[in-house]
Amino acid sequence: MVTVDSNDKGCSVMAEKLEAGDKVVVRFAPQPSKPKVKLAWAANFSKTSTSFAAEDETFVLPADFGADFRVEWEGGPSNKCVLKAGTAGGHESPSGSISTSTRPGKDAIRKFRDKFDLGDDIVLAIHDVRGRKLDLPRSISEGERLQVVMVMPQGGDWPDVELTITSCPDPVSFRVDGQARGKAQAARLPPELVPIGRPVSCGAGSLSYNLKVGDKTIAVQVRVRTKTHLTFIVLPGFSFAPDRTFVAERGSVTLVKDRQGASVWAGGMWHPAGVDYEDMQWFNYVLNPFVALKLDDATQSFVVGNGITVSGGLYLSAGLAVTRTREPVGYALGQAFAGDGDVPTRRIWSSEGLGLFLGIGLDSDVYDALSKAFSDRTGG
Repeated sequence: MVTVDSNDKGCSVMAEKLEAGDKVVVRFAPQPSKPKVKLAWAANFSKTSTSFAAEDETFVLPADFGADFRVEWEGGPSNKCVLKAGTAGGHESPSGSISTSTRPGKDAIRKFRDKFDLGDDIVLAIHDVRGRKLDLPRSISEGERLQVVMVMPQGGDWPDVELTITSCPDPVSFRVDGQARGKAQAARLPPELVPIGRPVSCGAGSLSYNLKVGDKTIAVQVRVRTKTHLTFIVLPGFSFAPDRTFVAERGSVTLVKDRQGASVWAGGMWHPAGVDYEDMQWFNYVLNPFVALKLDDATQSFVVGNGITVSGGLYLSAGLAVTRTREPVGYALGQAFAGDGDVPTRRIWSSEGLGLFLGIGLDSDVYDALSKAFSDRTGG
């Protein structure tokens, strides 16, 4: 409860702190005329206000209580009282400051990152001065760093804070599809945003920590998403690599040229730096090299190439098909063939066995990737 007493000289405040949900009672000393009272607060740095007739009035601070709370008298003596969030007093809070119970704005977060050299790649988990959750990520990617942050009253009394990491699997530097700490005190620093401990990076599973503020402990758990580096891929496609055969035609050795044609290849696809299907980076869409063997002729033909995708899991693939070509054994092209049956041949690796490959790739994460993409597009 915050009580504001007015008189012809201003106001007095009987409270140490203002927080969301607090009730403010404005009381008035006898004055020649009945003044009106304006209460204004900053919510996300945009000020709003309300006015009401002067008697003993009660006003409940909104949940998005911002930088300062102001009581102004209109009519009668021209007096004003300003209550700063987190402290009692008769002075205005600095421009651009934030409250201890409201999520900081973009400018405040940018200044905080610059101050402590925290890049945009570090995810912030923001708590208020009581440890309550202000802005926590629903999940983070495997290996992504998370920094616990608290909003502290500038120049005010800070509570004792203890951060304990209770669960954080070791991150995996290279993951094949299917695989799947400490205590810190908040330093007394002038900014209102204060990092608690160091950024932590965890493997797939969950990151859990306890934030102890005074005698109260807040438990937090953040899902850590899997990041995959190598997936199994199946590639139905068409190979334009030549498929040479030699036959006896009119008594001589004759070359018959054809294309490998349609078939199915299977192999592995590499995702540089790993792919997180819930937070794909630009290179995850365009850089997905693969190597695959032809299923019905695995020792004689393979393809190397790259796949591009709009969601992961399903790839438009192109590359180079490499095939062991045939050459006649004991005979030259055009030479008379007096033997029985087929012309004897052997397989060799040569530049004549190269050709374009086009296909559609389906990797082992196709279900999860397409389910996530469909969910994003339908708002599910």
